[in-house]
Amino acid sequence: MHPGIEHGQPELQQDFVHLPGGPGVRDRPGNDEDRRRLTVSGDLMPGPDEIHDALGGPKILRRWLDRDTAHWAALPVVGGAGEPMAFRRWTPGMEMATDRYGIPFPAHGAPEAPELLLIPCNGFDARGYRLGYGAGHFDRTLAALTPAPRAVGIALEAARIDDLHPHPHDIPMDWIVTDAGIAGPFK
Repeated sequence: MHPGIEHGQPELQQDFVHLPGGPGVRDRPGNDEDRRRLTVSGDLMPGPDEIHDALGGPKILRRWLDRDTAHWAALPVVGGAGEPMAFRRWTPGMEMATDRYGIPFPAHGAPEAPELLLIPCNGFDARGYRLGYGAGHFDRTLAALTPAPRAVGIALEAARIDDLHPHPHDIPMDWIVTDAGIAGPFK
């Protein structure tokens, strides 16, 4: 666990971006009791292997979509500076575009209103606040969406920080799912 920091330090954000999974991350046993507490449309949230893989790909979304034809997923579309993100439905193999950060998003489609967001965490603290990547996209988006979706942070346990010293505009996650288990609820 890392000590408290001043929120938004770029060097800490970079440290966590390049944080390796470390030896044994994929081999840690999941906390089944914690996973039973958090469900999405009747499906269990992902376990340790899926969390580790989710930090680098859409494995969780593909597995969830394959379970039921009524399931759907959307990916964020980053707008202009200072604007909240929009979301477009995503299916494997669809045409994708790339935003200014090099992140792919569905090239076409109407905006969607998600009920749940899986949000990457560069770091997180014991109160459910997350350290993002420095641009504030998810905080602005969570503040703008009505009704507010459930916000589930996805992180490596090694990225836990004692206290992020959040700013007034920071919004805590409802839950944080890591390779070591589930933390929350925070709200």
